Amino acid sequence: MSQLVTDISPSAPLAVLAFLGLAAAVVLGPAAAGFLALTGRRRAARVAGLGVLGVLALYGATLLGLSVASRETVLALGDEKHVCEIDCHLAYSVVGVREVALRTGGQALVVDLQVRFDETTISARRGNASLTPNPREVRLLLPTGGQAVPSVLGQAAYAADHPGGATLTDRLRPGEHVVVPVVFDRPGTGAGARLWVGGADWETRLLLGHENSPFHGKILFGLDRPGVVDPNP
Repeated sequence: MSQLVTDISPSAPLAVLAFLGLAAAVVLGPAAAGFLALTGRRRAARVAGLGVLGVLALYGATLLGLSVASRETVLALGDEKHVCEIDCHLAYSVVGVREVALRTGGQALVVDLQVRFDETTISARRGNASLTPNPREVRLLLPTGGQAVPSVLGQAAYAADHPGGATLTDRLRPGEHVVVPVVFDRPGTGAGARLWVGGADWETRLLLGHENSPFHGKILFGLDRPGVVDPNP
């Protein structure tokens, strides 16, 4: 894709700094107000308390404003979604969708998800060390409006038939990639379904411009949308 699609916009470092500033205000502001009140400076204590409320109101308005202004994005097969790890990005793309027969006798929908450590997004001080990805959530959005999560039993059955496969927690060095088979107990739902892959950390819900923040548009993969897929991922 010509434009980088990330799970946070416009700036991850600024969003993290703003969140840390909010946390500092929430912790230090009431402490300062309490100290001022105890030392008899009640007017200054009220100002400190109102300042904390003002910071919370401004941050909340900005958070919701960015979310309301956002739009849902649906990517084609092979297109990449970058998930920010603060000092680098992991790029996710769907490179295959297939139905398989499991050894247990059931059918499963398998989404082949490529995970690539984009070496062009590394900060100047990070170096070439390997990265263990932060926790991820994967959800299948069904055409009927419901959702499904990866099948634990189906994943285990698929792994038994295909030992040694990659997982979403595999460590990667810059430039490396793996293809992870994600198994859903939903055969026949590939057409019209969409896939969401994103961060599972609770604090992402409070980051300005993050897709996990309230009412923010998600970045999804359209499983039946054509695209350019690397034949040798």
